[in-house]
Amino acid sequence: MSAIFGVVGAATAAELDEMGSRLVHRGPFVHWRHVARGVYLGAAGKREPEPLRHESLTAVVSASATLRGDDAESIVAGRFAREGLAAFESGNQTFAIAAWDERTQSLLLARDFIGLKPLYYCVLPGGGIAFASEYKALLALAEVPAEPDLDALQYLQCHKRVPGNRTLLRNVLSVPPGAMLRFARNGTREDAQHMRPLALAVAPTSEDAACERIGTLLLEATRNLVGGCDRVGIALSGGIDSIGVAYACRRSAPEAELVAFTAGDDHDDPEIRTAAMVMEHLGGAHHPVIVTPRHLADVLPEVVWHLENPVGRSETAQFIELGRAAQARGFDWLMTGMSADALFAGMPRHKLLWLASRLPPLRRDLVEFYARTQSGRPPRRPLARIIDRLYFRGALPPVPGIEGARYTPGLPDLPPPGPEFLNRFLVTSAQEGAGLARIERTLQASGVDFATPFADRALMDYAFTLPDALKIRRGKEKYILRRALRALVPDELRNLPKFPMRMRYDEQFASTIDALFDEFLAPDRVRRRGFFRYDELLALRRARRRGRYDAEAAMRIWTAVATEIWAEQFLDRRGEPLKRRDVALGGAPLRAVG
Repeated sequence: MSAIFGVVGAATAAELDEMGSRLVHRGPFVHWRHVARGVYLGAAGKREPEPLRHESLTAVVSASATLRGDDAESIVAGRFAREGLAAFESGNQTFAIAAWDERTQSLLLARDFIGLKPLYYCVLPGGGIAFASEYKALLALAEVPAEPDLDALQYLQCHKRVPGNRTLLRNVLSVPPGAMLRFARNGTREDAQHMRPLALAVAPTSEDAACERIGTLLLEATRNLVGGCDRVGIALSGGIDSIGVAYACRRSAPEAELVAFTAGDDHDDPEIRTAAMVMEHLGGAHHPVIVTPRHLADVLPEVVWHLENPVGRSETAQFIELGRAAQARGFDWLMTGMSADALFAGMPRHKLLWLASRLPPLRRDLVEFYARTQSGRPPRRPLARIIDRLYFRGALPPVPGIEGARYTPGLPDLPPPGPEFLNRFLVTSAQEGAGLARIERTLQASGVDFATPFADRALMDYAFTLPDALKIRRGKEKYILRRALRALVPDELRNLPKFPMRMRYDEQFASTIDALFDEFLAPDRVRRRGFFRYDELLALRRARRRGRYDAEAAMRIWTAVATEIWAEQFLDRRGEPLKRRDVALGGAPLRAVG
């Protein structure tokens, strides 16, 4: 099963059919059953789904496509019935489960440790509860209110993500990663259980020993995913994480056909050129997927409909097309290098925190600048303001406000200064999986799943036995991971600079952003919606300098445009999608090349 949905309470057959139809992109076969008095469980999958019965439980399971075999979901449900969440505290199982317990007359909702598989729920105003893999399915129920969460909308403008386990709808929540929630028939939450959390347990080790252990765990995790496969699909960027995974796939499945997909805006994109070089070394096939800024106006409504919470940047449009290209070539899941950054400190923000920990006199100023980059909060300390002006060149207007919202960003909730400061930050954020949601949703637009060996629990646990001095060394992110990959990846590929898979913020991108602004954020439209003040949006529009936008200014406009598209689809149309549009921006049809 690729998606699940259901209701405990009142629902018509037409409503349940419509819930399922909104998930059909995840699997073409949709079915629901009346399993107990007032209890309806349904699923969408690649084959005819049926609820699974184990002891007193009747369950529907959304499991990763990496779990091969016709009885994979039944095995997951059986382990859940016998052991609960404890059954999944090792390995790399990704799942969402909804189970009706006839003995206790309660509904259980649970997700995998990093929350790769989505699961939302809404307590029904008339009593009862509804759940679904995507909340657009919940809006098929007339009883579910489509009311915006204004504070969550403001949080989105600031952080480019939603807070905690909330959504942009006030009454719809997400089951937390690694958690199981129990609800009574009337929708009252009775209990919550959580998997064993990641723990920081730094132990003395040598670099050589750490490299050997990382290499062993990476290969074991990869072998568990691709061992025995005849064909392995890879979402391959030019970064060391996915390059390392590609080489681990070849080592783990030496006879398999390797096929990689890389998104870029032309054939000279550094991501595409690097990925082609990798696949030539590995004797595999490489398919560039060309997605240019000119295509954004056409694809953005679809991206927002699939994301639901419109997080992420321009890479979300690229992954929509990458998933199509993979599905067209017969792949229902792809390997990736996702989550390595969260374990081994691979992001620019991690380097900024590392600097703050090593320069105590500048710590408060660097933390204020960190807050500026993560939430848009204007710095107040003099040195932080100078850093801000030098970095953004004075070209970054304030984050637009949401009318009626009370949320305002403060300083980030960081660990106190002291030993292993960076590690203490990483261990609290590694389970969030915020970056994974945008990849899962956009690939699943074509029914394509993904997996990463860096979500293997043994590798995750081991990463937090290593001191943070091995994660960033002399300003180099992921130092120990790069060293560990010497045994797999040639030096000329291992030391390439990081090129994130996203569009270039050039003049063409700026012109596309302007066209989207003019259509979706026109003055009358903004006034009718009532979310934004037009003068604040116009300040963002005026941030274009020498024909281009700074990346952060561009993404603030992107997020505001996506917010209006979201409102049309999920407030005005209650989850019904806007259609892909033909907008005269001079672009050719989206295509996969090769």
